[in-house]
Order: sequence, then structure tokens, then C-alpha cells
Amino acid sequence: MSSTIVTVPPKPGPQLNKTLFRPFFDATSHVISTITGAEVTIGAPYRKKAPYQLFDVTGQIVFYGGVIGTACICLPGNTADRLVMAFAGMPLVRGSADFADAVGELANMIAGNAKRAFGVDASIMTPNVILGQNTIAPPHTVPCIAIPGKCMLGEFTVEVCIKRLIETEGGEAL
Repeated sequence: MSSTIVTVPPKPGPQLNKTLFRPFFDATSHVISTITGAEVTIGAPYRKKAPYQLFDVTGQIVFYGGVIGTACICLPGNTADRLVMAFAGMPLVRGSADFADAVGELANMIAGNAKRAFGVDASIMTPNVILGQNTIAPPHTVPCIAIPGKCMLGEFTVEVCIKRLIETEGGEAL
């Protein structure tokens, strides 16, 4: 009796449509440089994988409509303190309602600027702000790209975990 070996190709991971994450390069650079008045350097993007980096402050925006998923601005504590101070024009106590509002508005501005370039109707929800050494694990069904950056106030990462509700055949994979 002979047996036949059948090779099954591995199931591909979620595909990434580059037209959805590229707008975050320009949006992040524009918003943070406007707030700080300084140059912003955006690093090479990478797929977010475990083990996940921990951040002290995260501002999260949820997308719905033609695009679903999240975008987060992830900050070490010192960077968050300095960025919020530049944004608010005065120091705010980390953990206060005003501090959380400033981080949420920063996330909102980045997401709002980026969504204009999606080419589909997308809406955003009220920001969530997570304080403390936390990370948000991306869902397995949505590709997640981390976009590192830095400015004179410190380093940050924008994490983009979004996809079109209905992908077209022309979507590119990263």
C-alpha cells in the first residue's frame, strides 16, 4: 500500500492594502511638525508582531464604514509629556482628564488627516486613551503596521491596523 503526500501551501496572512497605511506617514509628520514647529523623521514601517512593545501612553482611534480597524499614537511617557505640553501650551499632569483629552485629540488629528486619502467613505469614533505600560495586540484578521518616528520631543510609533471592509483584487500586499 502506498501513500500519497499532499502538500498544502501555508495560508497567507492578512493582506495589506498600502493605500491605507501610506497616508499615515504624511498625516503623522504634518500633525506633529505643526504642533512642535520642528522636523519629524519617519522611519521604515514594519509589521507588528509579538512580543509587543510596551508604551506609557496610547491614543487610539477606531475606524468604521468603508474602512475598519484602528490607528494608535504610542508614546513613551517623557515624549507624551513634552508633546502634550507643546500641544496644550502648558504642562498637564499625566493621567488628568486634560492630558487624556490632548492625547486623544492628537490621535484624532492624525487619523482624520490620513482618512482623507483612503479613497473610500470612512468614519472615526471618539478617541480612547490608554495610560500605563500597556500595548494593544492587533487582531489576526487585520494587518498591523508600526510606523516609528521621532522629533525634537522624543520618539513615538503610529500603529495602523486597518483594512477596507471589502477588498478589491487590486490591493497590494506588503
